[in-house]
Amino acid sequence: MSEKITQSSGHFFTPAQALNVPPVDMVEALVPNRPTLTADELAEITGLRVQSLASMRMNRKGCPFIRCGRAVRYPRTAVVTWLSASAVVTSNPTNTRAAQCGQSKDGSR
Repeated sequence: MSEKITQSSGHFFTPAQALNVPPVDMVEALVPNRPTLTADELAEITGLRVQSLASMRMNRKGCPFIRCGRAVRYPRTAVVTWLSASAVVTSNPTNTRAAQCGQSKDGSR
């Protein structure tokens, strides 16, 4: 049985159906429905290390954040917007680099 992606509105998408979902809906399905997220939570969602997020903050890059004293929080809306803007959507999920270059899988043209 395939793993399901849950959207915050309660809809479920299989991976195949998710290809036809706009990037914002896919991202919202991955982000917990709370006002803010911690760096640990964002790291888990994105697959980035917490230290990488800290480096991005220091260089004023990456996801917008809020600092309250030493605590760092990422607003949910900013996370969804940031991830959606970073999404790369292809029209053909089986599109490979070889196909883009006009080559067959065995390397011939």
